[in-house]
Amino acid sequence: MSQSSEKIDKIELLAKQILNDAGQCRAEGREDISLSDSMKKISSSCTEIASLAATPRNWVIKTACSYTTCMALSIILEFGLQKHIRDGDGTTSLDELVQMSGVNKEVIKMALSQCMLSFIFEEPDPEQFRHNDNSRMLLNENYAAWVQFRCDDSYTAGAYLTQSLKENNLQIAGEPEKRAWGIAYGTNKSFYEWYNSEDPVRGRRFDKQMAASLDNATYGVQIEEIFSFDKFQNATLVDVGGGRGQNSIRLAGRFPGMSFIVQDLYCKNDEERVAQLPANIRDKISWQRHDFTTPQPTKEADVYLLSQILMDHQPDSCRVIVKHLVDAMAPNHSVLLINDYMSPTGDEGKFTPMNSALNLHMLAILGRAFWSRKEWEGFFASVSPCLKLRTFNFTGGRVVFELYKEV
Repeated sequence: MSQSSEKIDKIELLAKQILNDAGQCRAEGREDISLSDSMKKISSSCTEIASLAATPRNWVIKTACSYTTCMALSIILEFGLQKHIRDGDGTTSLDELVQMSGVNKEVIKMALSQCMLSFIFEEPDPEQFRHNDNSRMLLNENYAAWVQFRCDDSYTAGAYLTQSLKENNLQIAGEPEKRAWGIAYGTNKSFYEWYNSEDPVRGRRFDKQMAASLDNATYGVQIEEIFSFDKFQNATLVDVGGGRGQNSIRLAGRFPGMSFIVQDLYCKNDEERVAQLPANIRDKISWQRHDFTTPQPTKEADVYLLSQILMDHQPDSCRVIVKHLVDAMAPNHSVLLINDYMSPTGDEGKFTPMNSALNLHMLAILGRAFWSRKEWEGFFASVSPCLKLRTFNFTGGRVVFELYKEV
């Protein structure tokens, strides 16, 4: 059988699988079908068909040129073009976009044309543009910040990743100035230190993108979808490094018997923050200012949560953070939940495409790769011999460890 025939057979097989998965998706009757397993399989099959339909040469070239879409999105978001394009009936002309934004006509045209190759925006008539479902997401301030952070900050850092490796004997750099981020921005400060002291505008944008990062529509899964909170119905949970409290607010709505203390370096329990909460959970959540590199002030809580915290820090800092929690835990009572990422090995499965990309992203900006299960277990042992693993839940790169303190 020729190679072409084998490709066609594979395409036909995948097409049949897509039809089967589409039928399953319809039968599920979910309101948001994009998050269903069937729809994820359809997306994967469509990508594989696209690779089979192209020549190997063209497929690799297309993949290598994907950075140009990142460039196009950066142009659109930096100059707010998405806000000038009409949402709803009618279109916005290219000349109108030039007049409203002041951006060069050819630059706008190139940026929109590149985005439309990825089905972002539409051009129903020549030089007449409108939103579609994909581009409309850029009107969400937090989501736009998430996209721009990756197309600007991390895109720039990523360009220096190979240089960082070459200058560090092909190993991951430990010192901030030797990481890709440090080289790109000419700083010896860590990622977060640089934001807080050198570029507050980018820092504020980063805060907004974090809100989008904690939305399950971005990464596809929430902690309560990996780990069951049913046994904590009457527990108090301390959300360590919880930022704006997105996790606690969501969990409070789903588990009404629980109460939450959100801790963060910039937290304060002000009336305005409380007033913004849904009425049914206002008395369930409080805020406490706390630096998690210092001793934990809330002792012997039922549950401590570190959600996507350790992934941002080097091993020594992680050890300090967790040690403070172990010291505060009540033996054989308190639970420590670590919601993070893990590099799968053996039969543990594979990364989702999003989490595979996130692993490289973290390497570029923080000089930190996701740990394997063996590395995680070694880390726990290095923190304290009293820290024991009770349960382990893993899916597609996301992991939740449930730990307790042994007497």
